[in-house]
Amino acid sequence: MSTRHKERLMRVVLQVVMILVSLLILIPLLIMLLGAFKNSAEVTAFDLALPQKWLFENFKAVFEQGKLLLVLKTVFLLPLFLPELPYWSVHWRRLYLRGEAADFPDSCIIFSL
Repeated sequence: MSTRHKERLMRVVLQVVMILVSLLILIPLLIMLLGAFKNSAEVTAFDLALPQKWLFENFKAVFEQGKLLLVLKTVFLLPLFLPELPYWSVHWRRLYLRGEAADFPDSCIIFSL
């Protein structure tokens, strides 16, 4: 077998592996996406079938019962008011792992929690 044939075979094998890995990722995502529109009985089937009736009420329930709007506000607005939060958290953890956290201000420990 020549080098050219080996390279071509390796490319084909690599492409097959990448397709299989992408399917391992995409199929569960598709099941979750379709499950969001199904009723409870259809979701338990855990398949790729389309819902018999598309239920958009599920999203309403998530927003109301799960307080999703509050979570989204917190996630997007908190960094605007505390932009240094990620920096202090990462910096404190580095100092803590090196054993130098005792010299660091106590107020920064609160930010890292």
